[in-house]
Amino acid sequence: MVSPRKSLAALGGFALAAGAAAAAGHLGGAAARPAACVPTKVLRTNPPLWTRGARVPAGTPFVVGSGSRVAGFLFVPPHVSNPGRNPHNKILWVIGRPRRADSLSIVARHGSPRATVRVVRKPDSSSGAIYPSTIDFPYAGCWAVSLRWGSDSATLMLRVTATVRSWSQVGG
Repeated sequence: MVSPRKSLAALGGFALAAGAAAAAGHLGGAAARPAACVPTKVLRTNPPLWTRGARVPAGTPFVVGSGSRVAGFLFVPPHVSNPGRNPHNKILWVIGRPRRADSLSIVARHGSPRATVRVVRKPDSSSGAIYPSTIDFPYAGCWAVSLRWGSDSATLMLRVTATVRSWSQVGG
């Protein structure tokens, strides 16, 4: 027979887990509060050695995704929301292996208001491991970016500003 104390502890543990799941939006309850934006750190150091073949100009800021090896070199500081106008958020994606015939799928998601931006880049650039892209972010704020090429994938977070002021706005 299970003691009342153990039953209560088990019930409390379940309630805590259910509460955490509901807060995360898994049980169909109230929508979860968006997490604070913690953008992937923008680096201004020497890039990883595996990006050398891309011949990116020295000093170009970049981010490194988590998951498979990918670096995004940021050519227009900082990223700016520019709905419906000329997208000018130029990012050169460099992957850590030859890309073969794999296209790069970029999916960027914004939490509030909900928005998704999709870009597909074909493997048509001269180097065997780069994908140039421009992304039109319709809103300022935090964007979760998922990248997929072949069987590889990586993720990162980008902070997008409403106006251009300085690199300090994009984190890092």
